[in-house]
Amino acid sequence: MKNEYWYHKIDLGETPGVYRMSDYLDKYHLPKDMTSMKVLDLASAEGYFSFEMEKRGANVIAVELYDEPIKHFNLVKQYFGYKTEVFKVDILDSVAMQKFDKFDIVFAFNILQHFKLEQKEKFIEILKEIKKDKIIIATSDKKDVELLKNNFDNVVVHPSFVMNGYKEKNKTNHYPDIIIIELLNLN
Repeated sequence: MKNEYWYHKIDLGETPGVYRMSDYLDKYHLPKDMTSMKVLDLASAEGYFSFEMEKRGANVIAVELYDEPIKHFNLVKQYFGYKTEVFKVDILDSVAMQKFDKFDIVFAFNILQHFKLEQKEKFIEILKEIKKDKIIIATSDKKDVELLKNNFDNVVVHPSFVMNGYKEKNKTNHYPDIIIIELLNLN
């Protein structure tokens, strides 16, 4: 496990993750009480946010594309006894995404900046098809703010922050200017 890449640093003994998300949790504007909320966590990686929302009372479904993070997700799930399920799905596959419907919150952490403009537009169209009350998106690309404002009516942009990573192969990883965007009253 120590020689494998982990995006999230999770207190599972000690995982070698790059980002200790607990250092930034308050910046993501998650409700403190999520009792009975239904949440879709897109590109969940090892599941830090999925499990945090489950601890707050939410019923969470996680979606991840890559096998290694899914393996890590299931290790964390088993270790702590969480119930959240993770599904291997390409979030740009509109047919596959049709099975995910009717959520209180859709959470998308640092997905958009990995996409080209056409992929961002397709992702936004997929988000529009999912019935939901609120979307929380994190991005480090300032152009994404305007793109979202052009596609949704009630957009709240929170102050940006720098998310510092931990050293990996003599390089410090960080995301400059993480921007949290909430899209509200979507039903």
